This record gives sequence, structure tokens and C-alpha cells, in this order.
Amino acid sequence: MATSTLDPYDELRSQLDTAFVDALKKARVWLVIYIFIRASMIVFSVLTSADAVKALGAGTPIFGIIVALLAAFDSWLKPDVKYRIHYTANDSYTRLTRKLSRIGRLDPTDPKYATYWPAPSLDDTRLS
Repeated sequence: MATSTLDPYDELRSQLDTAFVDALKKARVWLVIYIFIRASMIVFSVLTSADAVKALGAGTPIFGIIVALLAAFDSWLKPDVKYRIHYTANDSYTRLTRKLSRIGRLDPTDPKYATYWPAPSLDDTRLS
């Protein structure tokens, strides 16, 4: 396992930034899936019940099956819930990043620094 060369503040900031981007990407992916499923269900429901589609003949039952499958996927995947979870996590990461930016950096020459970030000893097994 590689040791980190970053200051603990920078390491925490980096981890928060990574988590922020990850939560935002996942929220957007689930939002697209949610919108696609819902819009498709609406379109195929309209096609199932529309009189104009009777020209397609056997297409109406197929559209009904598609609506049923989309409804099953929607209730199984719960994209709306997953979107909200990642969006809420994104808000939490944003809040933590703001709080972290208000905390001042500690000066390594300050004697209190060692109480916050103890330096590893030479026989520390975490370094290997």
C-alpha cells in the first residue's frame, strides 16, 4: 500500500472532491434513467390506448407489454430513489467541503501540529 505524500488537509480535500464528483455523476446517470423510463412509459401507454395506432394492428398488445416491462423495471430499479440518494450525498459533500474550507491550515512548525497529526515513527508498520 502506497503512503500518501499529501498533507492531511489536502488529502481530506482531495477525497471530498472525488466523492463530490462521483455522487454528482451517479445522480445524473440515475436521473437520465428515471426520465427515460418515465417518458417511455407515457409514450407507450398513449400508443397502447390511441385509436390512431389501430392501423398498426398487432402493435397495441406489444406496446402494452412494453409498458408493463418498463413499470416492472421502474419498480425494481427505483431510479428516482437512487437519484435522490446521490443528490443528497452530493449536498452533504458540498456542505463538508465548505466547512473544510473554513478551517485554517495548521502550520507544521507549530507545536500543536504534532497533537493533531502525529508524525509516524520509523518502526511504523503502516509505511511498508
